[in-house]
Amino acid sequence: LFDQPGDRVVPRVLRWVRAALALDRPDDAATLLAIYDSRADEELPAAHPLRGEGDCLRAQLTLRQRDVGQARREAISCDRMLRTFYPPAHPLVRESASLLQRLDQADRG
Repeated sequence: LFDQPGDRVVPRVLRWVRAALALDRPDDAATLLAIYDSRADEELPAAHPLRGEGDCLRAQLTLRQRDVGQARREAISCDRMLRTFYPPAHPLVRESASLLQRLDQADRG
């Protein structure tokens, strides 16, 4: 599915990660993030909004795995990258802000 010649994998695999998380399939999300990791450096420059989205999705997965510290690091990275490219009202920036709020709540109890 992800190995078509000349195909950009990253945008599509991130959509599948999002779907796996929405369907509460964390193992599938982790497998898909490994595919993302294997292709991101090849397909994306260091500063790219899809890297931010990947960090956000990894933060969501890590939070489900109850690693709040790692989830926070990923969420902060996500938020910084997305704010570089998008205005505050953009849905991905709002999603990253919401994720940071959830992490603050997790820290409190």
